[in-house]
Amino acid sequence: AAVSLCLLLLAALIRTRRACRAESERMRSDKLRLELSEERYRLMARNSDVIIFELNFADRTIEASENFDWFLDKCPDLDSFLNCDRLHPEDRGEFDRLMREIEDNRSNVTGELRLDKNNQYAWFSVLLSSFADRPDKPARVIGKLSNIDREKREKALLELRAMTDMMTGLFNKAATERMISLSLAENPNQTSALLILDIDNLKSLNDTLGHAEGDRAILQVAATMKKHFRTTDFIGRVGGDEFMAFLRNIGSEAKLRNSVSSLVQRLSRIRFGEAGEMQLHGSIGAVVNTGADCFETLYKKADRALYYVKRNGKNDYAFYSHEMELGNYKFTGN
Repeated sequence: AAVSLCLLLLAALIRTRRACRAESERMRSDKLRLELSEERYRLMARNSDVIIFELNFADRTIEASENFDWFLDKCPDLDSFLNCDRLHPEDRGEFDRLMREIEDNRSNVTGELRLDKNNQYAWFSVLLSSFADRPDKPARVIGKLSNIDREKREKALLELRAMTDMMTGLFNKAATERMISLSLAENPNQTSALLILDIDNLKSLNDTLGHAEGDRAILQVAATMKKHFRTTDFIGRVGGDEFMAFLRNIGSEAKLRNSVSSLVQRLSRIRFGEAGEMQLHGSIGAVVNTGADCFETLYKKADRALYYVKRNGKNDYAFYSHEMELGNYKFTGN
């Protein structure tokens, strides 16, 4: 009986050891699978365009996925993050909006921001989710940054192409009119001016020297206008030989007249032909706006002024006046 009992105990011990070894093998296998899974996740996260981060307001810490360093260099501390040290200056208002809405315990807040790495900005979409561990403000915020820089730049390039006159690089007709109308609506009290410039006798230049010289004339006029006007002014090519400029916050009308007169003179110094035998001329009609007129009205007035310049021999400029609406008006030139 004692021998039988010993055999039973030995068998039980063997079974227990086997079970322990099996459990140990299973645990090692599970640990290995977990480590492999975590490694795959880490590699995927490192190579992903999506950055996951957590803002812990209670502990004053910030943690981010490994690829944060790849896209945005070293992860900042919480204070640097909240101070927008790497944010594009123009996006500060958007960042403040995101943080205000998160502080109001909005469950999901989205936006788009430009973030800096080595003085180069890239676009990211932002998704923030708050966890209200405290009654007044969220204690933690989980965020996701998705790199959308390529998509934003491609979209901007397509929009720019849609707005651009491909020959001169100036704004095209539709974009010029739209931007002027928008500026007038957003700044109703500004003193501005609309100019219509027409190349004189472009058809004659084409017929005499060929269309290549005519194209060069158009490009020369575009280049001259770019140099002459400010970067804040809108300049567009709105027809084959017709250009438009919209000048915001012009100051005194006397200064503007001097500027327009100088532009006419600069255009007349452009020459064509092998011996420079043909001189380019341009005519300009202008109108000063004090905030009362829409684009269509300003265009009609500037075009009216241009009509009298063309009728009086061209190569000159005129500013619109109410007398131009009278039948007996005569423009004598400048």
